[in-house]
Amino acid sequence: MRHSPLSCTPSCIPLIHSAAALHTPIATMSDLQQGMGLVIATFHKYAKKENDTAAPTISKADMKLLLQSELGTALDTGNDPSKVDQIFKDLDANADGTIDFLEYATMVACICMVSNELMQ
Repeated sequence: MRHSPLSCTPSCIPLIHSAAALHTPIATMSDLQQGMGLVIATFHKYAKKENDTAAPTISKADMKLLLQSELGTALDTGNDPSKVDQIFKDLDANADGTIDFLEYATMVACICMVSNELMQ
């Protein structure tokens, strides 16, 4: 198991009662639940599966689209491909050439932390 600051630990697993709890109608979800749903949906909007057994991942080209489309105003990448390359390299912790959900979630968490600091 790969370790990360965002890895689920045994203490957080009981917080999710069942898969059905994740499919709560949006009208009854809290703001935080809606936000988590958007984070997950955005990953799957850009992710693809290599085969039926593989977990979905985001390619470098699709990550560039995600950064431009979803975070264009929040990130100062401009039209500089080297900035996107560096972000991708920094996120690709296992150096497999794709971004998995944990790597994506790490990026989202980091952006939230920096945004929080800027809002103070």
